[in-house]
Amino acid sequence: MDWNVLLTDLPTLIGVVIGVPAVLAAYIVGGEYLVRRLPDKARPAVRPWLWVAPALALVTGFLVLPAIGTIFQSFQDNHGNCSPSASCWPFCSTGCHTRISSSR
Repeated sequence: MDWNVLLTDLPTLIGVVIGVPAVLAAYIVGGEYLVRRLPDKARPAVRPWLWVAPALALVTGFLVLPAIGTIFQSFQDNHGNCSPSASCWPFCSTGCHTRISSSR
């Protein structure tokens, strides 16, 4: 085992081992603190969103935004020269695979 690599990565390891639980604890404590400052009637409606919001943010960041980027890239050629229009999709109506699949 190369100890030099371990020693150079040690600050990162310590930051992850201590930082991730610290951020999670701060989110839980801070979120509950903010929920408890709300009126009693609003708490049950807000508390679930406290847990759903990070999941929605991650899904948006890792699934929705790349999907939108893929759709925009599909309108471009290999060099990214086409403007976002259907002019880069002429093969959709003229390609033999499209004609074979649409004739069935």
